[in-house]
Amino acid sequence: MQADTLEPPSPSLSRTSEVPVPSSPFRPKNLHPFKVQEFGYSLDHYHGNMPIDDLENITQRIAVLEDFEKATGKEYGMPEESPDSDFAIRERAKKEAIDALAKSEDGKEEKVQTAETLDILFRLRRLAMTLQLPRSPGSSPSLSANQQNLACSKLVRSPEGSRFWAVIIGIDAYPFSPLRGCVSDARTMTQYLINDLNVPGSQIDLLLASRDVPGCQDFPDVNSVKFPSRKNIVQILLNLRANPLIKPGDNIIVYFSGHGSSYSCEEYFPRETCGHIGAIEAICPVDRNERDKDGRIISDISDRELNAILTLVRRKGANITVIADCCHAASLTRGPSYAIGTARVLPALVSAVDDKISSLESMLREGDEGLRKHSSNVPSVLAPDWSANMSSHVLLAACKDFQYAREVQNSDGTHGIFTEALVRALKSEASKSCTYEGLCNALQIPREFKYLQTPCAAGDHINTYLWTDRPFPR
Repeated sequence: MQADTLEPPSPSLSRTSEVPVPSSPFRPKNLHPFKVQEFGYSLDHYHGNMPIDDLENITQRIAVLEDFEKATGKEYGMPEESPDSDFAIRERAKKEAIDALAKSEDGKEEKVQTAETLDILFRLRRLAMTLQLPRSPGSSPSLSANQQNLACSKLVRSPEGSRFWAVIIGIDAYPFSPLRGCVSDARTMTQYLINDLNVPGSQIDLLLASRDVPGCQDFPDVNSVKFPSRKNIVQILLNLRANPLIKPGDNIIVYFSGHGSSYSCEEYFPRETCGHIGAIEAICPVDRNERDKDGRIISDISDRELNAILTLVRRKGANITVIADCCHAASLTRGPSYAIGTARVLPALVSAVDDKISSLESMLREGDEGLRKHSSNVPSVLAPDWSANMSSHVLLAACKDFQYAREVQNSDGTHGIFTEALVRALKSEASKSCTYEGLCNALQIPREFKYLQTPCAAGDHINTYLWTDRPFPR
């Protein structure tokens, strides 16, 4: 199939009758009912290539569905100013649809339509970013008066450096699509922890893979526990749980700089349970797509597996912050032609010819089997109704889940746009009096990237002061 054509949807899966936009007392009056076939895409279209000949039409469709997203968010009682509100609304809609189907509630069809409509918006946004269509300036979140106060409140004392623990991961040496600035970014973050927060070097685990020859300082031997393989990354994170020196109230920082990827839930989860909606994000270890000692393809590390591990670690009573300078807006149909910068994203792994299960199922099963060895008291990452534990940690992400995190080269080397802005902000006096959300909203992203890469904070504790569990007074 050509990249600029679109196969007609399967009659057994797509809707050809009129599908009204779910009703809401907050729905804008100018948001009319639509037919999925007239709108242009149903979820079934995303199994193949998508048409790209009418870019203006794509942005118009995004604008219409953003009105619906905004109305849905109001109905859920969610704040509009949060940079990550689109993700929160989408996840809430999916959960409500799954619960309604499981309980056979009245109105379940409408809830499924809401979730699928928001998923179409997510995919259109991802397509727009792939095609380098910057969002209009008005759609990028700006600091409200309340958010400005979040970044400039009274001074809050940071914990002692001895109460910080960190896992820092930086990977440039991917066999396919190597990067240049991730190891440098990891070093920059490490220097901030040691020089500015006074964190003892012995409390920082550094896993690096540069593009230099194996065995050098930034590329340990592949048999070293400091080599950022899938096995080592997972084990280092699990070691935090077993570390008797980490006490309640301590801070744990997990930093990852490298490639991310994304897997469509449709690859594995059934439509009947509504599990097919959305995507599962992943970070890419340096040995992804290689064969392990048993001949199995080494998978990425899914966000579900990471969330489960962090939930186990959180039970120690520590405050966990995850910083991710990667992106997940991978395109399975065509690679993006980046006008500026290099994107930190890889396509999802493709199942081998001799594999009987999808790459998504393989990744989830590998994660689930590993988790069961450490605890039986975590939800299975294979469950169609799985939902993230948003209380386990705060996430500071380089961009929204439909955007691309970029690295750029200048006179002092190659670095990630997000990490550079983040470390600059962390070193400022304002960081001593801000919340996680306030910090993220105040990051100074270069003008040419401002509408292409929007840093986000996510989690139940984003409105606590940085490096503490003290909430910002509302």
